[in-house]
Amino acid sequence: MIVVANNDKAILAEIKTARAKVNHWEQWKNEPSCKKKLGHWRRRLKKALKLAAERGVEIPEDPFAPPPPPPPPPTEAEIQASTLTALRHRIRVDFQIQSGSKGWAPWGETGWSAIVVTTPHYKWCRVKRVNPKTGEVVAKGKVLRKKIVSRDPEQKGKDKPSLPPTEVFVDKPDAEPTATPSTLQEAPTPSGWKPPQARTPEEEAEHAAKMERLMSLLDDESTAEDW
Repeated sequence: MIVVANNDKAILAEIKTARAKVNHWEQWKNEPSCKKKLGHWRRRLKKALKLAAERGVEIPEDPFAPPPPPPPPPTEAEIQASTLTALRHRIRVDFQIQSGSKGWAPWGETGWSAIVVTTPHYKWCRVKRVNPKTGEVVAKGKVLRKKIVSRDPEQKGKDKPSLPPTEVFVDKPDAEPTATPSTLQEAPTPSGWKPPQARTPEEEAEHAAKMERLMSLLDDESTAEDW
């Protein structure tokens, strides 16, 4: 009969010993005598594991267990997404672009050219297009400031982006158009309201006389006191 002491340390010791014995006799499992010993230690291991689970004992990993299978290789979509993310992290921001900055800039819609910034401007930068292997100037031109990717001259062109510029740079959508007076909703007209009408000459004269009487009631002292 297999007996396991009723304490955590003895249970863990039993599991450790049983695992080692099972691993030892596994290589001779086709031999009748060894097969019996292998079955004996397998039963002891099973009983010890069951008892540890019932008592809530934390079971250590089996050192003789086979290694887990390797993860599946990444798919083409995952590789492209990872490459695109890495390239977008290399896009230079405004404060990184100065005279002498080195980078990659779009050449058409699908190509890239190695550049050295000569005169940075707010939107367009004047650059020298160079041979990435030798650093020799091959042309001059201008590129958009927001479409420059970092370049390491020590790699001699090996860090050239592998995706076309149309995939690396995504133009931001245009801002929503502001509402024009024609699209604004008209305010409701209060009930009983009537548009003002022009005064007749008699009403204009009466209004001027009333205003003159009101203004004559104010003198300099009262005005000063009111203020």
